[in-house]
Amino acid sequence: MPKLSVKQAEQRLIRFALAYPETVLEHPGGHDAVKVKGKM
Repeated sequence: MPKLSVKQAEQRLIRFALAYPETVLEHPGGHDAVKVKGKM
């Protein structure tokens, strides 16, 4: 398995997290945050 850059790993993690029900991606303070039912 090839090494991932930090940005690639971050994008994979976000995609994985968004596969769950009732999740949304928000950008508080300019950062990515995946929230479930409105909570981090």
